[in-house]
This record gives sequence, C-alpha cells and structure tokens, in this order.
Amino acid sequence: MRERGTARVRIAPELRFLLPRRHRGGDVSVILDGTSSVLHVVESLGVPRTEIGTLLVGGAPVSDAYRPQRADEVRVLPVMRPQALAEPRFLLDVHLGALARRMRLVGLDSAYGNRADDDELVAAAGQQRRMLLTRDRGLLKRRALTGGAYVRGDSADDQLADVIERFAPDLAPWTRCLMCNGILEEVPLDRVAHLLQPGTVRSYATFARCRDCGRPYWRGAHADRLNAVVQRAVDGNRADRNGSGCRVSPTGTGWRSGGTGSPSTGWRYDMTTTPDAPLNDDDMETVGHSVTGPDADTVDADADGTDSTDSDGTDGTDSDGTDGTDSDGTDGTDSDATDGTDSDATDS
Repeated sequence: MRERGTARVRIAPELRFLLPRRHRGGDVSVILDGTSSVLHVVESLGVPRTEIGTLLVGGAPVSDAYRPQRADEVRVLPVMRPQALAEPRFLLDVHLGALARRMRLVGLDSAYGNRADDDELVAAAGQQRRMLLTRDRGLLKRRALTGGAYVRGDSADDQLADVIERFAPDLAPWTRCLMCNGILEEVPLDRVAHLLQPGTVRSYATFARCRDCGRPYWRGAHADRLNAVVQRAVDGNRADRNGSGCRVSPTGTGWRSGGTGSPSTGWRYDMTTTPDAPLNDDDMETVGHSVTGPDADTVDADADGTDSTDSDGTDGTDSDGTDGTDSDGTDGTDSDATDGTDSDATDS
C-alpha cells in the first residue's frame, strides 16, 4: 500500500499511561497508510476506544471514521468525568472479583463471573445493557462491545474510587449481596435462625437475607470498617458531583454475612485489623462457596484466594511480562490489520 506521509498524534496526559513507555511523552509521529481511520490509528498506539472522549484535527472535532491526512495534528482527549450512564449497571471481567464485592457493598448492580471468556463478556454486556469494566485493553478494542471502561488502580479500593469518580453513580449501601449481587431484604429472626450459630442468634436482633441466594446478613463487629469503606465511596461520589450532594439511599447499617459456620457452606468477614486500615481480600473473601446469582453470573473466589491477578501471578501485564506492547515489540498495531484485539487478551 502506498505511503501517504505522516501525521502527529498528541495524547492527553490522562491517557499516556496506556501508551508503551517509549511513547509516554504523548507526542507520536505515525506513518499513514491512507485507509486507516483515526480511531484505528489511536488504538494502534494503545488507547482503547472506550477511553477516547474527543478527537481533534487542526483544533476541530472529527469523527472516529476520519482518515488522517499528511501533516495532520491529531489531539486525543479523554472521556469527560463524570461519564453519564442511562443505567448504572456493570459487568466485571474475571480479574476484578474483589472490586465486584466492593461495588456490591455500596449498592451498585455488578455482575461478575470468574469463568467467562472474552466473547461471553462482550455478548453479556450487550444483552444485559451493562458497562464492562476491565483492565484488558484488547477487550475494550472489540468492535462488538457496546460499552466499556478501563479500570485504573492496582488495589480494589483504588479501583472502586476510580469507578465512582468516572461514573458518579447513585449509591445504595448495604442493599446487595456481596456474593451473588441479589437484593437484600430485612427478615425476622425465625426466617434465618436455622442458618446461624447459636451465639449469633443470642447476640443480634436485626437480620437481612438475600432474595436470590438466601444468604443471611447481620450487623457484626466488622461494621465500622465496612462503614468506613462505604463512607469513602460516598465522599468520593459527592466530590464527583461537584459538591452538589450525592444521592445515597440511607437504608443500610452494616450487615454481616455468614452461613452455619462451616468453611464449606458459607462465607464470612474476618476483621483482624484496625478500622482505618485498607480493606484487604481476606476481609471480603468467599470461603469455598459458589452461588449462581442474577443474570446467571456464577460467583466464587479463586482457589488460592486471589481474584485480581493473571494466572501467572502478574498484575495487569501481558503474558510475556511486557507493559502492554505486542510480543513483536511493536506499539500495539496488529500484523493482520485486525481491530486491535490481542489473541490471548491477557493484559488485564
């Protein structure tokens, strides 16, 4: 194909972390082929379409389909925050189980399954009208994906803050089951007594139960720590609404969840550190239990207790240990001129 000169692509600072290290200055000269759209050019540099807000050429907005011309200067701006959603419904990929539980803690409708492959995730996001959350840039480049977002942050707490900053969703703490995403409803003791330890029955008077999986909840010693997690989310939500006040349903008081006490039949909170310490995975872990919840999103934790790292123990790097570049050392372009998806989709 005949070369059509070069164009200069200037990536906004907020998006440069997505670029290969050699391009993180944000000013990249690209060789044009005369047929690729500006969207394809930008994605080939490493920025998924879901993270692109506005594309400017010569200071004027252009569509994704615009074909860059010789000597064009393309500016790539990020999605404006907060990003409006018609429905705050989310779907999380297999590496974000810890984030899914925190999102449910603050009342966000968050489907998650730790065995769904990329094709299933893309299909489910469209069929269920959910925003797909992932750290897999290749997955976000799928043309069939109706809505997605790259989750920033290495810890689940930082990831929760990023989701709330980006979407500023209405929160309803303590209204969803952390295991299956079902809705919690207050129930009398006689509805759940057979699921509880005798000491729990003697010590607590207020209980809730998940409408979908039946798991009981009660206010336990963990409540102060979880309330702190919720309060941080509420405060972040308020800030992201520019101080206008966030809509939060004050229905929850810090439910504790448990089964009969057997590790093989239930899950628990294990609060072993101070109230102001970061919430870790042990504090919200599932213990040998799987539940099929709403939208058939089977939920459980990995056997080793991890649910946010890749199978090789890495955290967000590609299978070859690189920082997002392709195995051939290129800057994200595909040798077969496909739409930018990686064959193994492991850069989550």
